[in-house]
Amino acid sequence: MTATVRRWHDEARTWALLRERGVAEPPSVTLPEGVGWEGAPRESRARTRLWLRRPDRLRWEVEHEVDGVAGGITVGVKAGARYWLRHGFHDWVDTNEDRPGGGWTWTQEELLVEPAPLLGELTLEVGNETVAHGRPAVRARGRPRPLTPRLTDVLGPVADECELLVDPATGLVLYLGVRAGGGTVTALELVELTVGEPLPDELFEPLA
Repeated sequence: MTATVRRWHDEARTWALLRERGVAEPPSVTLPEGVGWEGAPRESRARTRLWLRRPDRLRWEVEHEVDGVAGGITVGVKAGARYWLRHGFHDWVDTNEDRPGGGWTWTQEELLVEPAPLLGELTLEVGNETVAHGRPAVRARGRPRPLTPRLTDVLGPVADECELLVDPATGLVLYLGVRAGGGTVTALELVELTVGEPLPDELFEPLA
């Protein structure tokens, strides 16, 4: 399976909610040394390409953009419990290859093609049928379960609830909107999808 996902994130609104709620965790974009939060980004966008070969192979490449300025490209590979990750602003690879069972990594876009982590945190309310990018979809709203009062683990530090469009035939999430403080702060949209084409082993080789 290959997929392309567009992501938009309201950095300014997230930071305002963090301050309002007294949460210590900073926004998702790391600021350069010496830059204060008064100069923090307003919004960030990303275009992510995913390659998934079940049961346990995944590769992602993320093109970042902050306030309209293109950033680096993040590349990640997972093979079972092992991972390799290279951020666009680094020339080194983070990996747990030499420490089995030590650490893990993931990308938020992964939730669209492997939504199981959402099911553990959400109580879903199913809505009406619709169409998303030419594919049948079912609307759903997700709220935190009683024992998980915040959705921080998978949806970020300020998430209150989320809106979903789910493909009933495949179980894929075609749209995921994270809401906080009465508005959407993050939106992920699956815009391209190809199923059934063979994927070469080279895609999932460890990063060097």
